[in-house]
Amino acid sequence: MFDKPKILIIDDEPRMCQSLKELLSSQNYELNTANSAEEAIEFLNNNSFDLILLDLCLPDMNGYHVMDHISQQGLEALVIVLTGYASEESAIEALRRGAYDYLKKPFEPEKLLITVKNALNQKRIKKDEELAKEALRESEERYRCYINVANDGISVVHNGKLSFVNSRLAEMIGYTTDEIEGKDFLRFIPKDILPQIENIYKRRIAGEDSPSVFESKILHRDGKSIDVEYNISQVRIGDDQSTLNIIRDISDRKKMQAEVLKAKKLSSLGTLAGGIAHDFNNLLYVIVGNIDLAKDKIRHDLGILKNLQEVEKASLRASELAARLITFSKGGNPIKKVASIGELVKNAVSDSLNGSSINCEFSIPDDLFPVEIDALQIKQVIRNIVINATEAMNGKGTIKVSCENAAVDEKELLTLKAGKYVLLSIKDQGTGIAPKNLAKIFDPYFSTKDMGADKGQGLGLSACHSIIKKHDGFITAESELGEGTTLMIYFPSSEKEMEKLEPIQKIVPEKSMSGIGRILAMDDEKMIRDLTEQMLSQFGYDTVLAQDGSEAIELYRGAMESGKPFDAVILDLTVKSGMGGKSAVQKLLEINPHVKSIVSSAFFNDPVMTDYRKYGFTAALPKPYMKKDLSDTLSKVLMEKSADC
Repeated sequence: MFDKPKILIIDDEPRMCQSLKELLSSQNYELNTANSAEEAIEFLNNNSFDLILLDLCLPDMNGYHVMDHISQQGLEALVIVLTGYASEESAIEALRRGAYDYLKKPFEPEKLLITVKNALNQKRIKKDEELAKEALRESEERYRCYINVANDGISVVHNGKLSFVNSRLAEMIGYTTDEIEGKDFLRFIPKDILPQIENIYKRRIAGEDSPSVFESKILHRDGKSIDVEYNISQVRIGDDQSTLNIIRDISDRKKMQAEVLKAKKLSSLGTLAGGIAHDFNNLLYVIVGNIDLAKDKIRHDLGILKNLQEVEKASLRASELAARLITFSKGGNPIKKVASIGELVKNAVSDSLNGSSINCEFSIPDDLFPVEIDALQIKQVIRNIVINATEAMNGKGTIKVSCENAAVDEKELLTLKAGKYVLLSIKDQGTGIAPKNLAKIFDPYFSTKDMGADKGQGLGLSACHSIIKKHDGFITAESELGEGTTLMIYFPSSEKEMEKLEPIQKIVPEKSMSGIGRILAMDDEKMIRDLTEQMLSQFGYDTVLAQDGSEAIELYRGAMESGKPFDAVILDLTVKSGMGGKSAVQKLLEINPHVKSIVSSAFFNDPVMTDYRKYGFTAALPKPYMKKDLSDTLSKVLMEKSADC
């Protein structure tokens, strides 16, 4: 309306005019004065004012004539009458002619200031209302159009009925606007939360304190509940209170929150699982290693030997479970290379179905985007999915496997960045998964199969989820009872140069070398140190033990200085309290750049284990290992030493 209110003071006493100007000057008003009705009318004809302070007794005519002029000219100025000759009749007459207020002289300065402020506020409000009404009249259709194309649902509830509904809200719940306008709004609220929403609505209408923004649900035409966020404001329509409701579909937000929560759960459980699996593998090494040693001593007793072989077999199966736990944990970071995934998918699925009567149909084009993957981990993911599919299909039917290039929009899958992906789909013809279980299939230890050594261990799909997440991808499932299940995996495409994926081959010497040489073995577990020493001694090696990296460094340095260096060093990667193998080998390389070192760990797919040369090691020996594994690895390392010489 105006930034600086303009006030005209009309009084025949110059001193009164000056006093009023001084009183009002501190309020940031623009002030003018007139000492007669004629002068005042001239001011009014040539200027616009927001407020007039009018003395009724003027020398040339009374103030009522000025008020009549204001009314006849349609001027918007409000009038406050100031007079020293006040009477009830004059007050009534002034108000009848449109005066805002009537003050008798003398008056308290504070009272005048308040009256002036209130009058200007009322004028401002009135002007704003007029502008709003005008804008509403001029642009009602335009705003209706804006409201109807808004991303949020908008409704007005008047006397419990939907008096207005925009197109987005109608679409959100599966109706047209004509079908739901005029209906009771509570019919679109799920029954289980009906009392809560009804209570909030009643309190808002009554002006009581209640939530204005909250998350709840709204009912779709098909009976399903939709997660929404309500933003409720109280508005007045006529003499009745109504509510303006902005309703936002937050289904995608809820899915994102669920994914974040799942990721946090998996991360916490993964940390726990990794620690347990590490200690478990260490214990399995002691069990398997001692069985291996014991077998050599009782070969004449075939009964006991068979028993030991069964224990050994069970221990190795337990090691496979520990491997799943480690993959699920944060220790299983992928060692990725850029490749085309098509051939890998075909080989992994075919290998998993080897010996099965289940058929497979492939749909894999040659022009797939390159992706950056850890081949071993992705093969494990595919194997887990295919094994689940074969069990769901009871050994018969067809699995359909397809790959395709896909462009993902941020709105399409909120858990992925927008960009190019390769989508792998594996569809079975099994019994399907119940809706109540579908959201749980990636949770650790959730399984619909019988638990046991040969059945579900509840780690297959959770490990898959962990692996794909570490590939910056996304895995999800669709299923219908009686129709089967489809697992879909999104792999981000890579702009890097393609590398050829080569299978990792285990190097096994044709014949183990005789145990000649000095070996330094470091491990923080005494049982493991003792067992390793027994194995090495049986091979014929001279063995020295250390319990952490610092001790190993001092022993190695001392051996070099004494002229009796170690031929090879075995270092445990993870030491609970002290220096581990990763740091220790760097110190050893400073002492002897040609040190032959073997890293050993229960975290078989730790980056140091899978890319050991990058960290300065000569070989890697995952736990638990057998005597032959230790012998072959040492032979390989010592042969490299011989070749270097």
